[in-house]
Amino acid sequence: MNKSEIIEKLKSDVINIIFTKVDGSTRSMKATLSQNIVPGEATARATNRSANTAQAVWDTEASGWRSFKWDSIKEVNGVATPNGVSIKD
Repeated sequence: MNKSEIIEKLKSDVINIIFTKVDGSTRSMKATLSQNIVPGEATARATNRSANTAQAVWDTEASGWRSFKWDSIKEVNGVATPNGVSIKD
């Protein structure tokens, strides 16, 4: 699974992402970029918060913007990504 595939899934649905946080702990997040799910006011305020190595997403459980680093992803919807996700498409 590559970056482009994950972004397409994020744009259409809520997906479960498991990743390693900067502090070394593991986090599971239900994330989306779907305009049908992200509240309108949040979409309007969203800016390009994503750097090339990280991705901002809407956390449906926290009801707010969160981000993860592409190379820290361990699993996407139950599919293991033992080496993270390459930022090259």
